[in-house]
Amino acid sequence: MTPTSLPERDLARRLLSREASGSDDPATWVAAGERVFVRLHAQLAYWFGADGLEALLGRAMDRAGVPQRATGEPATPPRRESAVDVIAATTRSMPSREGADAVEMILTAFIELLGRVVGPDMAERLVGQSQPRPTGPEQGRSAS
Repeated sequence: MTPTSLPERDLARRLLSREASGSDDPATWVAAGERVFVRLHAQLAYWFGADGLEALLGRAMDRAGVPQRATGEPATPPRRESAVDVIAATTRSMPSREGADAVEMILTAFIELLGRVVGPDMAERLVGQSQPRPTGPEQGRSAS
């Protein structure tokens, strides 16, 4: 998948930027991506079931073209390991910039696939609801 100006990519970038507190440091984005995926998993497993969400996350990794742990193997997680753990281990094993790009691509693919299941508007809403609410001056501006 090579997104150009997809709304899903823009949403993924906003989520990662917010989680990384606006930092553009690649290592910070990798860590931010891990936190975003942990919260997504916690929020969405209720609606899709653990197996359904694992399948959706594994498919997102495959669509993003991110090899598992930089080995060249398909990214679908083994049955005993959660997709969130695989995403974290894979992106941490890459050079920082590549890991940050991979996090963005996987999150973009996940949002796109979720949109195919529930519709793009609902996908944006579900993903947005899984993230912490902003505090301070931005608090009243959230469209979720």
